[in-house]
Order: sequence, then C-alpha cells, then structure tokens
Amino acid sequence: MKSLKSFILIFSLSLVLIGDISMHPVNAQIMEGLNRTAQEAQLPGKPAGGFEAAIGGVIGSVMGLIGSILFVYLLYGGFRWMVAGGDSKAVTEAQAIIRNAIIGIAIIVFAYALANFVVTTLSGVAANPTGVQGVAGQ
Repeated sequence: MKSLKSFILIFSLSLVLIGDISMHPVNAQIMEGLNRTAQEAQLPGKPAGGFEAAIGGVIGSVMGLIGSILFVYLLYGGFRWMVAGGDSKAVTEAQAIIRNAIIGIAIIVFAYALANFVVTTLSGVAANPTGVQGVAGQ
C-alpha cells in the first residue's frame, strides 16, 4: 500500500514538473510577442514581469501542485471504493478519503482566489499609489 502511494506521489510530481518545464519556452515566446505588440500599439502600462509576476507564478505553481496531488488523492479514494468489495469498513474509509480530498480542493481553490485578489490589489496600489488616474505608471 505504501508503494502505491509513493508511486502516485512521484508520478503526479513528475507530471507537474515535466509540464512546467516543457511550457516555459512557449510562455516566454507568447509574452515576448504580446509585449512587442503592446509597445508597437503604444499601450500604457509596464510589460509583464517583475515582482508581482514572480510572486504570482510561485503561488500559482504551488497551488497547482497541491491541487494536482489532491486530485490524485480523490482518484485514489474512488479506486479504494471500487475495490472495497462490499466491505463496509473499506467503503467508509474510501468515503473519508474522497471527502477529505474534496475539502482540500475547495480550500485550495479559495486560497488561490484570495491570493490572486491580494496580489492583484497590491500590484494595483503599487502601480498607482495616489489613486489618481494618469499620475503614476506612465
């Protein structure tokens, strides 16, 4: 049983890391193209990047990793329920795993929404501390 849990954890971590590594050059190319287009169109604002983007990237990566692990935990609970074979104790344990995974996913979603709100609000205040339009960030 421990080897199955270890395999699931290692497998999910490797999927997340491989996905993150493989998408980094694509994201960089997309952001470069968007920044170049914004500069040619003379749009106001700063190019993407900086402290806010770094913090947002870290928060997004951590939340995504935890969400992926909880999703695998949810699948594990469903698998345990399917192979319970009518054993009421095993079904109860599987239901507890599923319930805990769903609660964990809900917590992660709300934490991500809160962190996104806070970072967006703080970056907006940092870009325009006076609150007057047209004063800061130009």
